Amino acid sequence: MEDPSSTPIDVLLGIDEWSRILGFLHWKELLASRGVSWKWHTAVQAAVDNAPFRVPNREDAALCLRWLEKALPCTQRVCLDFSSTIDESEIASGENAVPTLAEDFGSGSIGDYLYAELGLEPPLPSIQPPPPPIDIGVLAKFRYLKHLTLSGTSLRGNYPFLFEFKELITLDLSHNHELEWDLSDLEGLSKLRGLRAVDNHALTGNLESLRVLKNTLVSLELGGCKNITGNVLDLAVFPFLEDLSLNPTKITGDVRHLIGPRAFVAIRVLDLPEGVYGFGEVIHRIQDAPLLMRVLYHWQQRLSSPSLFFNRRWRLADDAPERQILHPFHRTVYNPPFWLESVQAGPRVGWRWTNCLPGGSCEVQWFDDSNEPLPDEDGYEKYMEDMEQIRTDTVLYEGFAVAPSEEDYHRLLGLGVP
Repeated sequence: MEDPSSTPIDVLLGIDEWSRILGFLHWKELLASRGVSWKWHTAVQAAVDNAPFRVPNREDAALCLRWLEKALPCTQRVCLDFSSTIDESEIASGENAVPTLAEDFGSGSIGDYLYAELGLEPPLPSIQPPPPPIDIGVLAKFRYLKHLTLSGTSLRGNYPFLFEFKELITLDLSHNHELEWDLSDLEGLSKLRGLRAVDNHALTGNLESLRVLKNTLVSLELGGCKNITGNVLDLAVFPFLEDLSLNPTKITGDVRHLIGPRAFVAIRVLDLPEGVYGFGEVIHRIQDAPLLMRVLYHWQQRLSSPSLFFNRRWRLADDAPERQILHPFHRTVYNPPFWLESVQAGPRVGWRWTNCLPGGSCEVQWFDDSNEPLPDEDGYEKYMEDMEQIRTDTVLYEGFAVAPSEEDYHRLLGLGVP
């Protein structure tokens, strides 16, 4: 039998093992090593296509793409991700210009006063020149791409060939503030499962344009794209959509319409902007609260996302009819209960109207009375403490589920009926 120690290591290790080993090399060494043998050539291709092969710096990016096109023209994955240096890009675009003292304290207040007292002119914002865009022209030759990441590459203007890779499965164009494109450009990418375009300030389009991806899209992240429009309901019937992040954008909608047997059946992550009614901080009408709270609680349970419901408050809109009738006092318990908040006592969860001051809350509307703990169960004492605190908070509005009528309000305050 042949001694294993005398067998060349190239024979002992398979392509998968070699691809993992070669993946630790610098990109120049990695691409150069493909000429050692057919096995190494295949392993290098696997290392590029399957591993997080990244170019270490912006300066090498264009050169790396040229080498890659010559060495491995059938490459399926290209990743240029410089989002870790996004602060540099934001400063360059004026997003994070160094604030003046007046901006630190608020315009027309302490900042202006201090500069005037010191006899100084407010300094101008410090804006660095933008980093040059990376030359990605050679990418047009990669006809077999399945995964493309160009994040923080300072691209400017149009690059139509980016949307001609028919095999694309994932596309990440994040943090390219001046890259001009539209959601309708994705029409030809019939296999796209993941789209990420965070902080693409020049991106335009309506969510309706994504309906061509209805049967493929799994992940969509468009946070910070200020020119995107549409209604979130346009995505509700996407059967495979698991991750949806649209905050902040100008997308609108109503959380009360986002529930039903066919609405977001696969969703696991849901981050929507305040333009979607219920995800913002304003309630238009008092009568909207019961359904709104129930739907938000449903999503909180389904997604295991406490931030959707717990430790939040919603305020009644300034133009709501009740605000015109009941006039608040200045920071006293007698203020009308114009804020909506979640409440929890042990395993029980509910919501109530409140004025956010001790003793100024209405009665709690519980979602389920059946989960009230029994005296001999663990946590019963804590539950009773919570319930006592809740009772203490209803000193003024005991017996009221919502803000009282004008007549009741004046009666509670002992002012008489006007």
